[in-house]
Amino acid sequence: MINIGRASDLLKAKVREQTLILRDELGFRYVRFWNLFHTDMEIRTEHQTDLLNFDKIDEVLDFLVYNNLLPFIELVDKPIRIVKNTSEFVKLDERPPNFHQLLEYKLLLTRFFHHIITRYHDDQVKKWCFECWYDDFLEQQTKDVSFFDIFNTTCEVIRPLLPDAVIGGCGMRINDVEAESILRAWKEQPYQPDFFSVLSYPYEPASLQKENHPPQLFRPYDDDNFLKRQVTRVKKLLREVGMDIPLYVTEWNCTISSRNYINDTCYKGTYIMKNAVDLLGEIDVMGYYSGLDLTAAYYDSQEILNGCPGLLTKDNICKPAYYAFRFLQRMGTYLVKSGENYLITTTGHFSYYIICYNYHSINRRYFQKEENLHSIKETQTLTSSDTPLHMDFHLDHLPADRHFIKTFTIGPHHGSVLDEWVRLNTMSNMRQEDVNYLKRICTPHMSIQEIETEKGTLHFELELEPEEIALIHIYHQY
Repeated sequence: MINIGRASDLLKAKVREQTLILRDELGFRYVRFWNLFHTDMEIRTEHQTDLLNFDKIDEVLDFLVYNNLLPFIELVDKPIRIVKNTSEFVKLDERPPNFHQLLEYKLLLTRFFHHIITRYHDDQVKKWCFECWYDDFLEQQTKDVSFFDIFNTTCEVIRPLLPDAVIGGCGMRINDVEAESILRAWKEQPYQPDFFSVLSYPYEPASLQKENHPPQLFRPYDDDNFLKRQVTRVKKLLREVGMDIPLYVTEWNCTISSRNYINDTCYKGTYIMKNAVDLLGEIDVMGYYSGLDLTAAYYDSQEILNGCPGLLTKDNICKPAYYAFRFLQRMGTYLVKSGENYLITTTGHFSYYIICYNYHSINRRYFQKEENLHSIKETQTLTSSDTPLHMDFHLDHLPADRHFIKTFTIGPHHGSVLDEWVRLNTMSNMRQEDVNYLKRICTPHMSIQEIETEKGTLHFELELEPEEIALIHIYHQY
């Protein structure tokens, strides 16, 4: 699953174009979006529930269904935020909730589900996912309406119409105490979730405030294994409270900032690969945030790169993060072995796919100032080591014959859009021919070796530079 953004973002031609690139090249099946009932979708005026216009919603859902993509719909509207750092926003729209009464929400939701079942048929809609996130702002602003009221009402509407539909929540950044409290309270509710969802960003509550500094609710947390630890803790809590349901990480990233150049670096590629390998088989859904730079664009994002969190730049240039998912998508069906810095799979017929990565921790300097204040040059040197990684592979039980080893790599010296842009002196107002040049060179470097097996064993070595990722395809020449 990939996060795209607000429903209204999917009305834009370029967002659609790039969403289809993610489908075709990265294999994403579910597209997660929110603010379906926001005022910019022009469903209704004020708070009336009789005359509803679903034209714009239909346009979004028609696009997804026609292109064989499955909607993953966050039903509770989210604030519109483009985050600079833990205390500042590029854009912030904390609008009041779209409904004031629970009955209003129920009527709106009922009309919506009758409409989409009529339009797309229940055999299509039952494949979609629906999520309710825990909105504490909503609880404060809406009289006598709690999260559980919203979730129970959601199930009350959907379950009779679509008994097999997947409905879950609560989709918030939570600590262990909050998670346990929510889960134990949920056990007492009339409707139970089909999955429990969490957001994972490595931050911790800010305990101390500096003088003459904007107040912070959170600060970045220095933990390479934050996501893995969080998943382990929440799964343990689910077992302890007796909820045998899947865990979905519906949003994850190493930063909440949409103006942080770390999003554009090779470090991000290794970060994605490390977490994907660490959590192999541990959770059912991982929804990276986010798919596209376009959905975090604003008046200040005129350059080729702006620190937005997408896999693709606004000009369709693939970032190292994109290639991390591209390499993962190429993996074979069957797991052979995984370990620190690598994953080996096979498709059978003596064909193997290996991913490997040279991940290094971010150094302490990164945490000493706000994330958006690091320059490009600083961001290029934020990892704690310049040590190459030497890897030695042995594959057994292969036919005694020639094998080809095709290796694709992305790293600071080849294929990284940030590093290539630096080599062009971070030129502003680039011509289209310059943008096209970057598109052409921001691709993996490829090399091919031809090796004979020795007594059924294939032995080869690989060295990765810091922050470099690689995909290796080993195949037998018949």
